[in-house]
Amino acid sequence: MSFANFSSIGIVLGTIQAINGEQASRVAKFGLKMLLVATMGSILTGIMVGLFI
Repeated sequence: MSFANFSSIGIVLGTIQAINGEQASRVAKFGLKMLLVATMGSILTGIMVGLFI
């Protein structure tokens, strides 16, 4: 399962807003960076699995 999708960003923002509304705007500013990092993590995981199979 990957967290590299737009709905995951919404879930993270909603959770942070419920916990601390002041920090939600800070997290929203780097939402696309989170998506990029999650995508790179998924690619790296796929590469590692491909090396061992």
